[in-house]
Amino acid sequence: MIALSLAPVFELIIKRVQLGVEKPQRFWQILFVVIILVALVFNSWLSIAEFSREDYRGEPAYWENIASILPSDGKIVALTQDYGYPLMYYGWRKVTLWPNRGERTLSSLRGSVKEFEQYLAKRIEGKSYFLITAFGQFNDQPDLKQALAERYPVLAEGDGYLIYDLVHPLNASSP
Repeated sequence: MIALSLAPVFELIIKRVQLGVEKPQRFWQILFVVIILVALVFNSWLSIAEFSREDYRGEPAYWENIASILPSDGKIVALTQDYGYPLMYYGWRKVTLWPNRGERTLSSLRGSVKEFEQYLAKRIEGKSYFLITAFGQFNDQPDLKQALAERYPVLAEGDGYLIYDLVHPLNASSP
């Protein structure tokens, strides 16, 4: 719909820019080229500025460190950024993802609200460890935060990560 409604505008622009001998058309040609160049340069500058603001050189060492701390004797469920890809790429560790707050909200909007206790039990079934590196997401899910803190011991904690031991619950009545 947007493309159809913009078609008359583009038709007018193309008619103005078409090659011709008249001076007004030359003005429109130069204006059109200048606008295109400004748009290209501006978008290129935004991309370059975005990459120069962030320093990703520490990422490989960070994820390799977390992978070295994670025990290799069990499966892992994780609440982590970038869908766990950095851990899989740099640390060679595959994880099952815990849904972030947006995914849980979308699920509830679709009408598939699941009782948290059953959902937690199903997601951690067969898993040995729960890794958290996305603390903003973790803090936005108080039910998960409370359940893990009350039921499972912390196996390891460091700068930017938290690992819960799901194999050895704090008390026998835990799911």
